[in-house]
Formats: sequence, structure tokens, C-alpha cells
Amino acid sequence: MNNDFIQNAVNNLYQANELMALKAENARLQAEVERLDTGIQPAGSNDAVGRAVNVLLEKEKEIALLQAEVERLRAASFVTAVPVEQYERLRKAGDDMAKNLTHIGWNICVDAWKAAKEGKPTE
Repeated sequence: MNNDFIQNAVNNLYQANELMALKAENARLQAEVERLDTGIQPAGSNDAVGRAVNVLLEKEKEIALLQAEVERLRAASFVTAVPVEQYERLRKAGDDMAKNLTHIGWNICVDAWKAAKEGKPTE
């Protein structure tokens, strides 16, 4: 395997973990919007309602931006471009490669592989 393939695989795993974090943040924001939505009174009732509506509108904008970012990452992601079976085979191959590289003293590559699987950036 060449280094570019390994680096691409590591970077793609990092992007997949970023995508999962964005999805979690999106779900959190949607729950916050729903919470705010249920507590809003009719327009003009008081200043607190106006502030709540403004917060809700800002959260809706933030959610739209996050949804666009999630879609952008999905479109560019190696993980969504291949079937799950291929993705799992790649991870297994990476684990096997890491075992072999440890035996020949390439621990820096092994550390990069492990970091990528945990969603940490590579140096």
C-alpha cells in the first residue's frame, strides 16, 4: 500500500467521525428548537416572547447551516461512497496492517491509524 492510500483512509475516518459529531450537534439543536417552540406564547404578549422568537430564529438558521455542512460532508465522504462491507474490510485491513507495522518498528503509522479510528486529527 502506498502512503497516500493510507493517509486518505485515515483522513476519511477522521471525516466520518466529524460527521457523527455534526449529527449529534444537529440533534441537540433540533431538541433545543423544539423546547423553545413549546414554550413560546402568542406574539406581542411580552418581551420574553420576542427574545425567545429571536433565539428560535437564530437556532433555525444554525440548524440549516449544520444540515448543509452534513450534506457537504456526506457528498465528499469516502465512508458514504462505499458499501458498509467495503468500509469494514478497510478497517480490518488497517488493523492488520497496524499489527504488521508494529513488528517492523513503524509505530508512527500505527499511532496515526489508531488516532484516525478515534476521530483524532493526524499530524
